[in-house]
Amino acid sequence: MKKILFAILFLTMMSIQSVKAQSSIVALHHEGNVTLYSSTQLQTALDAAVEGDTLYLSEGTFSGDVKLVKSNICISGAGKNTILAGNLWLGESTTASIENNTLEGLNILGSNVWVYSLKNCKMSQCQFNTMRSGSSEGYTTELLISNCFCKEELTMQGMIGIAAFNSKFVKLSKRAGAAGGASFTNCNIGTIPFESGDNYGNDNTRIFTNCIINDWGTKATCVNCYLRTSEAAGSLTDCYVSTTAALDDNMDCVLDNLSDYVGNDGKVVGITGGDNPYTLTPSVPHVSAHSIEVDAVNQKLNVTLTIEN
Repeated sequence: MKKILFAILFLTMMSIQSVKAQSSIVALHHEGNVTLYSSTQLQTALDAAVEGDTLYLSEGTFSGDVKLVKSNICISGAGKNTILAGNLWLGESTTASIENNTLEGLNILGSNVWVYSLKNCKMSQCQFNTMRSGSSEGYTTELLISNCFCKEELTMQGMIGIAAFNSKFVKLSKRAGAAGGASFTNCNIGTIPFESGDNYGNDNTRIFTNCIINDWGTKATCVNCYLRTSEAAGSLTDCYVSTTAALDDNMDCVLDNLSDYVGNDGKVVGITGGDNPYTLTPSVPHVSAHSIEVDAVNQKLNVTLTIEN
């Protein structure tokens, strides 16, 4: 199902010259109205958004650091080719808790995604490097990560109730601070190191189900997983333990036949299992195409957006 949105913008929004130079756009959708911003104005568009709004990002590169400090905002990109070049802040130390935000289809190239006092937020079909929590400013609770690729490290300091599905993580770490109720299902994980003060062997604060873990060095609870380890520590149920690496540097499976590692519950382990196999293609409406035509006679811009479900 496809829906075409048409918008006519006056030249006070962007000059003809600046629009011609832009290969990517932000479409702020508010109660049926669409306002366009250039690829350098993503923060401006976020500042203009109010609760319930959606920002559709086309493919292309969006420069600068970005802060989302409002609740109930959706940022929807077109997948791995929608690139945020800077760091991303979800909340900040000077604001109260923000809730019910959704990020989908974004490739975040900045060093860090910072999360502050989030509640019930969702992140899917995204790539990012490191995610860290400003735990001293308030815990992040009920964070859902689905179909994402964390290319460096997810630091669960200050996170409570984090849940991840069908995602890839190069490294998970707890460090200091709470990480209660963390669960990972159908994920490919590079390393989970044993850390100083690691005392979560019996309190089930981390539960891994149907996962492939290339370097298991912790004491968390593991169910129906493939583990590469020389010492089967922690609480393990129906797990396959081996010294053979199952994942490459991109966290993709390198086992000859993944079906050889189906767990006792009949489910395949890793990102290929589950009801929503790994993909970076957005599942919610996103900008699949756009065009901008200059009406020099009437001094207007005719903009066509294709929003695809």
